[in-house]
Amino acid sequence: MKESYYDLLGLSENATQDEIKKAYRKLARELHPDVNDNPKDQERFKEITNAYEILSDEKKRKEYDSYGRYTDNNRTSSNFNNDFFNVNDIFETIFGNQNVNRKKERKTHGRDALIDISITLKEACFGIEKEIKIMNAKICDNCEGTGSKTKKKPQICKTCNGIGSFKETVRSNIGNMSVLRECRACSGYGDIILDPCSLCKSNGRVVVNEVVLVKIPKGIKDQQQIRLNMRGEVGNLGGTPGDLYIRVTVKNDEAFKRINNDLFTTITIPMTLAILGGEVMIVSFDGEKLIKIPQGSQNKDIIKLENFGMFMLNKNTRGDLLVELNIKTPTKLSNDERLLIENFAILRNEDNYIKNNKKSFTQNIKKKIKNEK
Repeated sequence: MKESYYDLLGLSENATQDEIKKAYRKLARELHPDVNDNPKDQERFKEITNAYEILSDEKKRKEYDSYGRYTDNNRTSSNFNNDFFNVNDIFETIFGNQNVNRKKERKTHGRDALIDISITLKEACFGIEKEIKIMNAKICDNCEGTGSKTKKKPQICKTCNGIGSFKETVRSNIGNMSVLRECRACSGYGDIILDPCSLCKSNGRVVVNEVVLVKIPKGIKDQQQIRLNMRGEVGNLGGTPGDLYIRVTVKNDEAFKRINNDLFTTITIPMTLAILGGEVMIVSFDGEKLIKIPQGSQNKDIIKLENFGMFMLNKNTRGDLLVELNIKTPTKLSNDERLLIENFAILRNEDNYIKNNKKSFTQNIKKKIKNEK
């Protein structure tokens, strides 16, 4: 009778995923073709790999448990480097990294740096130059980026002969194996700085305070970034610097709101100005502006001032300034003011809408007007 997948791995049907993985790894150490050239064991390895592929996947395992098999029309053979498990991970965990076949480079490319700054909406409109203070990695002046206080080049490591690694034979339960180890004398670089600079610790760079002048273009938007080429951190031993990115936060303005390239604001005007029309002075990013209020303006009406909005990024074109009218209606009236308003309502035949506790007062006005006629 053919062994079940559980039997192949020496497990019960209630085995957890952790137990399945451990069982497979244990068998893989013994049967993997890289460490075992017995044809029967190699065939056995294919079988346990197939079993692991099925049982390590919950969906496939459920089908196998239900029907005693798993069918996959697209699978014709086991893949030893499948997504579920790579046996090379076992050997790296036990014996060390097997890919230490290249020495490390002392001279490295510098990292990019990111700095946040805040500007006002008006500054975003017209653009501005700002000086910002940052901490940045720069070439060490003491050793001129060589990492050596005498500015000498690194010497080839005599332990590994400049390779940066060496082979070492280790014993295990599957026999002797030759593995690569990083050279401890040179830390894998293949060379040694004999007289390291005390200021930069042989890195060839130091962290300094720096003032950077940033030109913020007009029309920039919130959270946009400005890139300064090669103004980031310098690499080890004078490696090419990275870039410096300036992330701009545009603060909210108390009076103006940005809508794409337009500016939006609200002004409050008296009821009389809305009725009769006139002019009013407002403050804009370009200074004070006199705007005309049309006769009979309504609440929430928009008055547009063309080309007084935000500049478009890197262009001389501007959006518009949109002014919304908030018409203020008086809440308390003197007797004279009330008389005038009621008189106005009578003239417009709108007095029947007025709910006045003093009906006799209004009626007296109406009679007086009729008598005058």
